[in-house]
Formats: sequence, C-alpha cells, structure tokens
Amino acid sequence: MLQKKLFDGTKVPAIWQGGAGIVGSDIQKQSKVWVEGIRFGCNAIDTAERYGNGLSEQIVGETLKKVNRSDVFIATKVAPENLSELELVHACKRSLKRLGTDYIDLYQIHWNNPLIPIELTLDTMMKLRNEGKIRYIGVCNFTLPQIEQCNEILNGELATVQVEYNLVNRLAERDIIPYCEEMGILLLGYAPLNSGHFNYSNSVMKSIVRKNRRTASQITLNWLTAKYNVSVLPKTSNLRHLIENAQSTDFELTDEDFCKIDDAYKKDIVKLKPSSISVEHSIAGIEGNLSAYKTVEEAIENRFNQSPSPSELAKEVKETKQLSKPIFVHYTDGQYELASGSIRYWAWVIAFGMDAEIECIITHKEAS
Repeated sequence: MLQKKLFDGTKVPAIWQGGAGIVGSDIQKQSKVWVEGIRFGCNAIDTAERYGNGLSEQIVGETLKKVNRSDVFIATKVAPENLSELELVHACKRSLKRLGTDYIDLYQIHWNNPLIPIELTLDTMMKLRNEGKIRYIGVCNFTLPQIEQCNEILNGELATVQVEYNLVNRLAERDIIPYCEEMGILLLGYAPLNSGHFNYSNSVMKSIVRKNRRTASQITLNWLTAKYNVSVLPKTSNLRHLIENAQSTDFELTDEDFCKIDDAYKKDIVKLKPSSISVEHSIAGIEGNLSAYKTVEEAIENRFNQSPSPSELAKEVKETKQLSKPIFVHYTDGQYELASGSIRYWAWVIAFGMDAEIECIITHKEAS
C-alpha cells in the first residue's frame, strides 16, 4: 500500500475506508468488511458523528474490538453545531464512547460555523489534544482563506484538509492542493469515485483499463493519489470492491496515461445565474437524505433546521465571496437542474440574489 505522510512524518495509507452513507447498514456486516480492509492495508477509517446519527462511529467501535487499536488510524468529525467550547468537549466525549476508544487519531471540523469564532473552536481542539483525547486536528469543506487561518492559529500543525476530490470535481487543484503541498498538509479526498455516479465510458479510460488490466475504479484511485500528498476515502460494503480499492496503488500509470486522464476528465468551473437552475428535484444533507428548500423564503426560514443554515452560511459567503466548493448541476434537454449543493446554492442566493453568477460543475444526466 502506498503511504502518505502527515506534517510530523507519521505515515498513513493512500487508500482509507470511508464511513459515510451507512444509513441502515448492518453493524456486524460492515464491521467485518472494515476488518478485512485493515488486513489489506487500508488501516485508516474516516467517520463522523453525523454519519447515520452516530451509527458509523458505532460500527468503527465494533471494528476496533476485533483488531489491535494501535494498528488503526481513526478519524472522525465534529458537526458544526457543536463547535462551541462546551459542546465540542461533549461531542468528543460522545464520539469516544461510540468508538470504544480513549483517543481519536484525527479530529476534524466537519463544516465551519460562521456563528462560532474559529479561534475558540481550535483552542478547545488544542486542549483536547493536550489532554491526549485527540492526536491530530483537521478541517473539512473549508475555503483556502479559512484553511490558511486555521493553520496559522495551529502554528503550522494543521494535519489534514478534507475536500471532495475526484475526476469530476478537481477544484482542489486550483488552490487548496498547492497550499497543502507547500505546508506539508495531507489532503483527504472524499467521494473519490463520485459516490458511485461516475461514467467510465470515456474511450480514454477504456483504453487505459485494457492496457493496465485494472478496473476503472482502480485507475481512478491510482491517478488521484499518484501525484500529490493525497489520500482518498472510498466507501464500500462490498468485500470485492474493497480489495480492488486496496490494490489500486500496486501499479504505476505511465506519464502518458496520467496525462491522457488529466486531459480527458478536466472539467472547467462554469458560472450560471441561480435563476437559470431548477431546484425542483434537489436534495440536501451530507448523505443526501434531507429535504431541500425550494424557495428563498423556505431557505431563510430553515424549517428543516439545517446547520449551518443557509442564512448563517450566507454571512460567510458574503464576506469571502467564495463557496467552499461549487454546486453540481445536471444538464439535460436544454435544462439546468441542481444536483447537489442545496445549502450552498441558497446561501449564495441570500447573499447576492438570483442573478449573481454562482460557480458550478456541469454534469450530463441521462434523460428518463
């Protein structure tokens, strides 16, 4: 297994096991898969208190009963509503209990909360680190200015930055990856296979798959981890897929193949007016299991109690004039349809209105 490094030289695998999307999962079945993944070298697991309302952490805890704790690197995340000092301490305690361990290797801020000063949150994180409850501190879904601020507060000891990174969404290459490379920060790429919605019918990918006698998923994971200090977090409950993931760094792509994939899958960020994008079938939430707002009035009301709320995020967006990542928009039959990023979409609309162009990644949806 290809190894990557944290700022202090600690090694972690290039291929982690992702714990998102486990709603309704069988605890023992998923635990068995993760144990096998550890045996195949994927001995880092990423989870969060929000995944399945703690179920994912419970499955990790069950997994840890079957292996040596010191052999596994456990990463989890605190939700944005729990970033005040008291709530953060309690959230960490709950996560430790569900995980069945007395320390968390990597504790990450899942999303920034504009209502809570980041200095306060990181100060509490450092106290938890000094108490031995956590080893490293990371952030997720932060913009580059926010990442820079966190690393400065932590005196250069921000361990990881987690963002979406796959062949469809390569926005991290614009500014976040170069900064992480310069500062020795490990980038964690979630949804590396685009949550299973990736189209591998591209002729370039087909030819490289045949040439290397590997699956398209293996080619993709190899490409994502080969060039930069990046680890990826694919999620699977299928043992065969897990073994494929674990073996995806056991070969080298030629420079020619690497460049061909680079050219074939590079997508430009485009800007569209929110008024041109339909939100009728959009979804919300980390696991795509929340109802999405259909009007700006609903978004402002925040009747589904999303955190951060669109209005809260709008304050941050208005200040930075930047989203943590673009929204995804399906294009089919001449129509644009919001695919993901509902809260970011409405935050932008609340901040700037329906006619201020928003950054989008366009995907093509099969007509039904």
